[in-house]
Amino acid sequence: MPVAPLSDDDGAGIGAAYNLHLTRQDITSFRALAEAMLTSCDEVERRFAASLPVPPSRSWQRPSPAENPLGAWYVTTQIRTRDDGPLAAGASRSRTTSRRPVSR
Repeated sequence: MPVAPLSDDDGAGIGAAYNLHLTRQDITSFRALAEAMLTSCDEVERRFAASLPVPPSRSWQRPSPAENPLGAWYVTTQIRTRDDGPLAAGASRSRTTSRRPVSR
């Protein structure tokens, strides 16, 4: 989201907050400097937005009341990128953990 440019009132408010007695010419000069600096923020935003990948399109559905008795889910979807692995459908849900004594 781009940063909004400063108004004369913004410049006067900033000056007053720091107990600075700024003239209209000071505020105009300050605004020009701030706008030049904020242009770099806009460029960073633009480059970041251009680098974002396009999210995949997925089908979704609203869960039935039986599937969602507490109303905790708004929608559900399937996320599958491969057919094997621990999260694949039908994969074994058992998990083994080793317990080691804690060193103190």
